[in-house]
Amino acid sequence: MSPQAVAESTRADLRNAYAKAQGPFTVSDEQGDFIVMRASDYDGEPPLTEGEIRVLEKGYAQALRGETRDAFESLAEIRAIYGL
Repeated sequence: MSPQAVAESTRADLRNAYAKAQGPFTVSDEQGDFIVMRASDYDGEPPLTEGEIRVLEKGYAQALRGETRDAFESLAEIRAIYGL
């Protein structure tokens, strides 16, 4: 198969996978995960506001300080309190 035919085949495979996933999708290999998405989808992502960045930074700082709780344990406590 010629390099051009391989490129066309790869392009078609990516288009089909993108359509099946209905948008960006993750691909894994021995080096880790990466996301396949169209540039037009990425360009449409609005940047974070300064307020959103502050909230993320605050949460990250809390996690670094160990100020976290297990979500499943917290849900179990809530269910027990309210008889759920």
